[in-house]
Amino acid sequence: MPYIESLVYLIPLLFIAGVLDSIAGGGGLIALPAYMLTGMPIHSAYACNKLQSAAGSATAGAKFIKEGYIDIRIALIALPFTVLASYFATRIVIALNSDTVKLIIAACIPIAVLLMFLKRKITTKTVLRQELNVKTVSLSIASGLVLGSYDALFGPGGGTIAMIIFSLLLNYDLRVGNANSKLIIMSSNITAAISYTLQGFMLFHIAIPCAIANMLGSYIGSSIAIKKGDKIVLPTMLTVLVFLIGQVVLGFIV
Repeated sequence: MPYIESLVYLIPLLFIAGVLDSIAGGGGLIALPAYMLTGMPIHSAYACNKLQSAAGSATAGAKFIKEGYIDIRIALIALPFTVLASYFATRIVIALNSDTVKLIIAACIPIAVLLMFLKRKITTKTVLRQELNVKTVSLSIASGLVLGSYDALFGPGGGTIAMIIFSLLLNYDLRVGNANSKLIIMSSNITAAISYTLQGFMLFHIAIPCAIANMLGSYIGSSIAIKKGDKIVLPTMLTVLVFLIGQVVLGFIV
């Protein structure tokens, strides 16, 4: 797909992905297939997605932090384990051929969509801060390893998995779970983006405009999330997901 045409196609979708991801996670379900459908190499699609996602997560995370919705101690415990897992998982993806990576994506998309709906079944908690003890530290370390591995191997749905871990297992308010997940996912994305850049897969002329669009969407979406506006965007999310996933499935068949 020509450069200008690619941007015209990608920028609105990456804006929407930023809005949705900052509210409920799962923005990568829009972003990664969108990159793939431009015809760029699969590893470059991963690379652009990581850079754009890191920018969006940082924007949303900053908004949540400003409003006080983050338990920074728990998030910082998970962070180094996220970086470690993300580095090694990214090396695995880089070593795989394009067809194998596409199979991973095809297998993981339905799982990520299911997780999006599972997240909505979580009973809203009210905990804003957790005490540091064996349980919370262990869950933080485990979540860092799981999230770093999953985010690097696939990506879409990683924020949702993080919210499930933080909100269901650690009983956080969903906004705190969301904020913690943004810091974790951002660290994983930055690690992966650096690895892809060093390997020459990053297409900055695509990734940077998309990152700006995603940041704008993330800022707006995080404002909505803080006001509990999750349900407002659900119909939009479903419409876009059905459209994009349908195209990806057709692409595999054809």
